[in-house]
This record gives sequence, structure tokens and C-alpha cells, in this order.
Amino acid sequence: MLHIKALGNNKSFIPSAKKTEDGLRGLDRTVKLDLRKAEAVEQALKILADRDPIKGKASLQKALERAAKRVWPRRKKRITFYSFRHQMASDLKSAGVNLKTRSYIMGHQSTASISRYGDVRYGTGACSITAGVSYQEINQKVRESEEPNFGEIKKMRASTQYLK
Repeated sequence: MLHIKALGNNKSFIPSAKKTEDGLRGLDRTVKLDLRKAEAVEQALKILADRDPIKGKASLQKALERAAKRVWPRRKKRITFYSFRHQMASDLKSAGVNLKTRSYIMGHQSTASISRYGDVRYGTGACSITAGVSYQEINQKVRESEEPNFGEIKKMRASTQYLK
């Protein structure tokens, strides 16, 4: 949130949080929000503009934690920024947004990792976020990958432990 830039015309630029030096992970992206949400993001960005990015992130997380505790005092699991991310992925899936566009909006360069996010059963079917670029640009930035077989990866990791 602290690095997002409002671009006007309901668009925002979101730099990747997981960009690697080799450029194989993380994707900067431009997204478009509905008017109400775009205005709320712009207001939040103005409030956060003078915050230190490292301390600011921690204070945002703590503020969300305190608010969730006040609203749901007896609940063991509470909302987090991570749970918001999974809900957004669920909403994108249930709204029928295609795989490459979902990957782009979520900041993934590959379609393989997006399968870990969201569950269509928990999506609302409504989505107030779209890609702020053309599908041609998404096609250039997001590569189609086979969905990883996480069960096979676990087996391979387990078998290599015996080789050491």
C-alpha cells in the first residue's frame, strides 16, 4: 500500500513486492478500480504519503489487527492483508476472469503460482478491479505455465533428503 501510485483515471500502479534480480518473479502492474474504490485508494495514499515504508507497513498491519480484534474479539482467526489477497483471488475466479489476467492483477509473471490463491466457492462473483492495460500487454508479461503438481514436488523433496 505504501508504494502504490495513483495514476488518475481510476488507475493505480502497484510495484511488485516479490521482484527478484533475475526478473523471473514478481510483476509490477497497473490496475483499474471502480470510481468509489479508486477515490478511497487515493485518499489512503495521501494519508500514508509521509510514512516510512518499513515502519508504515508494520503499523498498517498492527492497525488492521487491532481493528479486527475489536470487531471480532472471540474469533481465533482474523482478517489480514494476506486474507484480503486470497479473497480478491476468489472474487476474480468467481467473476470468470481468465487465468493470465488474474495472474497479472495478482502480480505473478507465471500462471502456475496463481492456482494457490483463492477458492471460487468463496468468491462473490463481483469484482471491482480490472487490469489497467490491454490483454496484449498482459500476454507479453505473463507466461503460461503448467500448474505445478505440489504432491509430486513434496515427494521429490522427501526422496532427495535421503541422498544427502
